[in-house]
Amino acid sequence: MRTFVALDFNDDVEKYSIKIINSFKKAGFVAKWTDPGNFHITLFFLGEQNEENVLKTTEKFFSEIEFSELYLKISRLGFFSKQGVPSVLWLGFEKSEILKKIFFTGKNIYETCNYKSGNSFVPHLTLGRLKKVPDDYREFIDNFSFERIVTKLTGITLYKSVLTKNGPVYTPLIRKNF
Repeated sequence: MRTFVALDFNDDVEKYSIKIINSFKKAGFVAKWTDPGNFHITLFFLGEQNEENVLKTTEKFFSEIEFSELYLKISRLGFFSKQGVPSVLWLGFEKSEILKKIFFTGKNIYETCNYKSGNSFVPHLTLGRLKKVPDDYREFIDNFSFERIVTKLTGITLYKSVLTKNGPVYTPLIRKNF
């Protein structure tokens, strides 16, 4: 079973992200845009895992997360590149000590599932996987103005991910609300 652990947002992020995506569409960016119901911050992509093991390990991880609320501030817009060409457009968040603690707690626990990750984590929300960008893409991104909003995270979820020809389908398996 293909799985990942993600932090979930309230509806404000969905509305905010759609507004930004529409601006990029108008500017000539072509992408497989993230479906509105799928916005999240991936903490761990676990890949193919045994269902029983990943459920048990995730329950242990979630039981060690102890706080009632988590707010993050959207602070930047960026992209990942392939061979110098933008391939993924994303929103980034300010550093958070709580988020860092969650990441390292999970990292230590998931290593028992043979999941290996680096020692760093760059929290971001994927807006879309870019297929075509306008010639002036860098200038557009550099000059793009957006509000740096603070958003409340609503929980953390272990998702099952099934890839289909129409895009990924995410099914929540375990969730801990904040």
